[in-house]
Amino acid sequence: ARGGHSRPRVGDAQGPREPEARREGAAKLYRNAALAAMGPLEGGHLRAFTACLEAWPEGSAQRRFVDNEELLWSEIVPRMGISAHMLDVVERLPDGETLRGRHPNKGAAIAFANRAQALLLAGEPKRALLSARRATEEDPSYVKGHHRERKALEALGKKKKARAIKQEMEDYTIVRAMHPTEAHALIAAGWISFERAQLVYSPLRFREAAQFVVEKLKETQDVPRVEARASLVPFQGGQCLILSLVYGFAGEVMSMDWIMVDGDNGDMAEQPPNGHASESALQHAPMRIGVFIQDLAAIGMKTVAVMCGQGLVDHVDLVRDRLEQGGAHEYMGKTFNMHPPYKDLIVYPANSTAASEDSGIPVPLMPSAISRRATAARWP
Repeated sequence: ARGGHSRPRVGDAQGPREPEARREGAAKLYRNAALAAMGPLEGGHLRAFTACLEAWPEGSAQRRFVDNEELLWSEIVPRMGISAHMLDVVERLPDGETLRGRHPNKGAAIAFANRAQALLLAGEPKRALLSARRATEEDPSYVKGHHRERKALEALGKKKKARAIKQEMEDYTIVRAMHPTEAHALIAAGWISFERAQLVYSPLRFREAAQFVVEKLKETQDVPRVEARASLVPFQGGQCLILSLVYGFAGEVMSMDWIMVDGDNGDMAEQPPNGHASESALQHAPMRIGVFIQDLAAIGMKTVAVMCGQGLVDHVDLVRDRLEQGGAHEYMGKTFNMHPPYKDLIVYPANSTAASEDSGIPVPLMPSAISRRATAARWP
């Protein structure tokens, strides 16, 4: 080389670490992408905007503008592209307790998971772990985020915690294959709480399924007629009420909604011959079926029949009576009307259940007469 000096090569101790620099650059790009996906509120855009204005002297136009919170939130914030999924779902209970659920953000989860991978390749497992955990917070169902978390823990020598993440991923995969509702798998893996499932995941599934059914039936029925099917299944040691929707001749949305009606007695739900409902399940299930029917009516569907499945086969009269009476519910000394009375429903028992089939009881070849009535009522 001229002058006796050699040009530093990539990888030389004294030269630039180009691969590491590129990975660090990629990590920064993915971080920016994640912040963009999180939106103006969580991503910090609004905070940065107001901080710049607050830096101006008191009395200036900029300072007066940012101090006017009513103007800021009514005129400026709505123009910053904030959608409903960027806001937490908040529900206040009659006892004053507040439940809060966060919408999943897959775009942010992908970006944070990719950032974690770039940091792992750059030899930064601690920072990679932080990014991977941000990915799992943004969207618990994005499995790659959990995979990156596991890899970061392994790189840090935390083998026990890494094995726990692997077990969670296996639990998620198994339960996801067993249940049509993703929320069940997320709860089983410990990735979301029951509150988040009920506030965010269940309403989202319900709305999308309802819109699909309404679109499917609108060409043949002025008012879509449907059938609700209720069953009790064991879940997390308790009894879970699964509510499915049947439309047309044989169309079905399995597990369109669900709710825990007993935190214990899960084994009873699938005992032969047709499963057994606990006292708590019998107290709460009819009211939750009525709420399901009311929610369907709010979207424009008319429920004409209710099939009582596993755990409820032997309680058709109780379910029918409770639905006819209306959903008065006592809570903390107050009475809440959860749903109106339903007088003209066809309420009937299932021909068979998972419990009866597992115990070897043959499935009837022909549907019952009342089952055929239910089909005729919903199918033009």
